[in-house]
Amino acid sequence: MGPVATIAGREVARKVLHEAADELGGRSNRKWAVMLVAFILGIVATVIVIKRRGGTLPIENDPRWTEMTEARLGV
Repeated sequence: MGPVATIAGREVARKVLHEAADELGGRSNRKWAVMLVAFILGIVATVIVIKRRGGTLPIENDPRWTEMTEARLGV
């Protein structure tokens, strides 16, 4: 990323975190920032879990998954 995109990204992140803190502190009635932060933290946690499991989801090792995908692809 270029320097302008980096600065803009940091500014947006700062504003979202500030709004989320205001929402949690009762200074704001809006709830979008808390939901956005929770969503992003959920994505990060999911990525960490998948990486620790070796990069595969359990469903990929299930023979029923292979049968279903092959049937849809016509293999």
